[in-house]
Amino acid sequence: MTTFRNLFLCAAAALAAVSGAIPAQAESTQTVNGVKWTFKTQPRGALITKAEPASGNMVVPDVLGGKPTISLMKQAFWNCTGLTGISLPNSVQSIGDYAFNGCSKLKSASLGTGLTVINLRAFFRCYALEGILFPDGLKNIGQEAFYECRGLTSVSIPNSVTNIGIRAFAYCDGLEHLSLGTGVRTIGDGAFCGSPARVGALPEGLEKIGADAFLGCDFQSVTIPASVSSIGEGAFSANDHLPAISVAAGNTHYMARDGVLFTKDGKTLLVCPGARSGTYQVPSSVRRVGKLAFSGTVLSRVVVPDTVAELGESVFRECPALSSVVLPSGLKSIGQELFEYCPSLVDVELPAGLDNIPGWVFEGCKRLESLIIPAGVTNIGYAAFGTCQSLKQLEIPPKVKTIDVWAFHGSGLESLVIPPSVQSVGEKAFQKCNALETLYVPESWKGTDKLAATEVPATCRIVYYKDMPQAVWRFYSKKYKGHFFTIDAKEKDDLIATNPNWKFEKGAYRAYTNQAAGTTALYRFYSKGYRGHFFTVDAKEAEDVKKNPNWKYEGIAYYVYPEEVAGAVPVYRFWSKGYKHHFYTTDEAEKEDLVAHDPNWKYEKVAFWALPMGGTGAKGNAGKGTEAASQAGRLRPGTGVAVTTCDGTDGSAAVDGDEATGWSPEEAGASWVVLSFADVREVADVEVVGENLPEGTRILISEDADGWTEEVPGVARYVWVAFPAAEEAPVVKEIRVEGE
Repeated sequence: MTTFRNLFLCAAAALAAVSGAIPAQAESTQTVNGVKWTFKTQPRGALITKAEPASGNMVVPDVLGGKPTISLMKQAFWNCTGLTGISLPNSVQSIGDYAFNGCSKLKSASLGTGLTVINLRAFFRCYALEGILFPDGLKNIGQEAFYECRGLTSVSIPNSVTNIGIRAFAYCDGLEHLSLGTGVRTIGDGAFCGSPARVGALPEGLEKIGADAFLGCDFQSVTIPASVSSIGEGAFSANDHLPAISVAAGNTHYMARDGVLFTKDGKTLLVCPGARSGTYQVPSSVRRVGKLAFSGTVLSRVVVPDTVAELGESVFRECPALSSVVLPSGLKSIGQELFEYCPSLVDVELPAGLDNIPGWVFEGCKRLESLIIPAGVTNIGYAAFGTCQSLKQLEIPPKVKTIDVWAFHGSGLESLVIPPSVQSVGEKAFQKCNALETLYVPESWKGTDKLAATEVPATCRIVYYKDMPQAVWRFYSKKYKGHFFTIDAKEKDDLIATNPNWKFEKGAYRAYTNQAAGTTALYRFYSKGYRGHFFTVDAKEAEDVKKNPNWKYEGIAYYVYPEEVAGAVPVYRFWSKGYKHHFYTTDEAEKEDLVAHDPNWKYEKVAFWALPMGGTGAKGNAGKGTEAASQAGRLRPGTGVAVTTCDGTDGSAAVDGDEATGWSPEEAGASWVVLSFADVREVADVEVVGENLPEGTRILISEDADGWTEEVPGVARYVWVAFPAAEEAPVVKEIRVEGE
């Protein structure tokens, strides 16, 4: 069950106690059954203010000072932790503010038949309260009256109740069943938030449903009555088993379309039901997506059209399966917690017009590997990238002034450049960034305390720069079978925005736009015939290439190191005669894989040295637009390779080699290979290259290593190649998986 405790503040504003307007007399005392009762009187009756001792099971007297007991006053049993049971006489009409607040061992409460009002925090955090029967005459249940009463399992609101206050039953963790009386007209903000109750029908005549009212409950179905005129944002979010929402005929304020709740004009999307899965396209009529609208759903992909001008807070919070979101290109701001705790998110492009990365926006996005922060951003908010464990590289744009508290805590960053524009870095910004190897900061920070409270790991090397190294971005074109590298942010942004032939992959390494000490020019050439670029630091080679009519000199790309220096990494150069392209990489694993397994690429040399980007970043494609994993050698019958990863990830725990194909390889004398990707991919084709490949070879794909299918193309994280028993064992040279 999704929890949302941190989304809400416990307001301290009090509701007025309804004990009558006639002033009470001075306090009196009376001992009944060994308990000293302190009370005030007025013409209508006695009002209890205190009882001593207040422990065990207590029965409130029906008469005190010769008058009927009509009210328990404010804090009458405040924090009476020894109290286990309370029984009220039928004469009691109201329970005052905080009357049983903090009575943590109170298990039972008999309320009598005359009760009409339960006021502010009357049973607040009575954790042990197991059951309560409300009298038919009850009219109002006040703010946070039963907040965190974890022992409650069932609540039935009588027909007489018209108002259920703000957070009245919030976070009643054990609440399983809830029924609402026919007289309820108003349900306050967060009234049942975080209480996993299965809720009955909403009553006809209901007028107002507050924000977050049923957030995290367990509705099986919802029909909005025709009488409802106000629904707060998040009212039905994160109901895990809710397949659809419907709206009764005659409602003039709301409508449902394909099970999703909208305002009547279709301009605001309020709630997508929690059980919704697959892909959802927000309609073009929508101008605003409300707070928590998709929170808790099991959607894998959401497309938000350019018509949407506003996204509320926490719109996609805690969506466990969400891997891809398309945001409106013209969006100027996003709400905090937008993608908080979306552990499957890998693909999202932030709109270019953003100027702020709000707090918690990507916290807990454990699989997010790469992201481009728009150039106009000036602030990175509180815990914005906290625990993004796969985020190894990130480029902070040159206008950022503030990096807030906890901004990168627990992330996987391996290196980071803080631009000169940054004026402050918040406390614990780098706490538990255990992978952080190098932090580049302006030379002017030397001798200051700007990093003092940020908890930079002791193993991290801090480099003070005079000229800031810039990221060099890597693109791949499946159409042209080649890569492109640029340090120019505008060129990068233009390619992403306007040229579908080029797919952004990652930051490849860092270099300088102006010549720094020890660096030399990297010359850039382009061949229209080959549809590719060539880069070299060798001045003689550059002069020779200039004489070649196939190549056009474009100028100095940027500045790199011509030889090894401290902190720099080699950039390896390959040439493909077949593709007529050069390829460059700093990734040792990528280099070794090409050398060992891909005859299309010939290793030439170390082209130059550059500063590391930090990690391998997003997945890349070398050569043909495929990801190839080779398992060279003969596969003995009854054996297999449980997992061969295509991208350096370990998926061995996810696949059961004896079960996934539906038959036992050992009994059948079969053999197999499984490829595992870091995330779900679009698999267009699978090709097995080798010798002695038997007929009946099966190729299966799966998103989760549970359900397998032979339907290729398809969406998959795992690719299984299963060979039936044969006289001569198969020799697998390479398995190519083509797709996006």
